[in-house]
Amino acid sequence: MFVFDGGVLTADQVATMRLCPDELDGLEFVAPERLGEVLIPRLARRVVAALAAIGRGGVYLEDGSALPTR
Repeated sequence: MFVFDGGVLTADQVATMRLCPDELDGLEFVAPERLGEVLIPRLARRVVAALAAIGRGGVYLEDGSALPTR
């Protein structure tokens, strides 16, 4: 799984978003501190690590945890 930083959406961009009804029935913007409430633990760890890596060039994970450096 790859996670990419797409930047910050403006209110106008959010307002024009349309979901493909055959694939998605909703979306929600979730504060980082609430990720554990809406994602399974493995995915929450991945997203938290991705957020922490913003501006640092990325991070490699195994099962949502950072790999030891060599």
